[in-house]
Amino acid sequence: MQPITPLTLEALLMKRQPDRYSTPVVLLHWSITLAVLTLLASGFSAAGKADVAAKASILRLHLLVGMLVLALTLLRLTFKVRESRAGNRPGPLPGAPRWQHLLARVTYILLYAVPIGMAASGIALVALSGDGPTHLRRRCLAGLR
Repeated sequence: MQPITPLTLEALLMKRQPDRYSTPVVLLHWSITLAVLTLLASGFSAAGKADVAAKASILRLHLLVGMLVLALTLLRLTFKVRESRAGNRPGPLPGAPRWQHLLARVTYILLYAVPIGMAASGIALVALSGDGPTHLRRRCLAGLR
């Protein structure tokens, strides 16, 4: 019987096929995707509400999920940096034209920059509205007390 080794971040990052990302990174990717879809749904739903209380309730959810997306995106960026340093990241497809490599790189950068920028603008909007402490202290975190 083989000894059981502890599951570490390094072990999770290394446990993948050469042409694919590791399972935790894939799960993180799809978690971010679901959270972004939740943001889209809650944002459009809040925009269509006339009732101020209902709109505020939806926007509280939107705020919390937005902060979750920011945290998950930063975590994913941490994984990316660690994978890159370890040389443990799938490379570009061999034989693809140069323009596809360039477009893939730009798209990849935007997939990090846009969520971080959107989160920063949302945080700034809440902070500048003066309702930041109200949203966070009284309403969002009320159930945690």
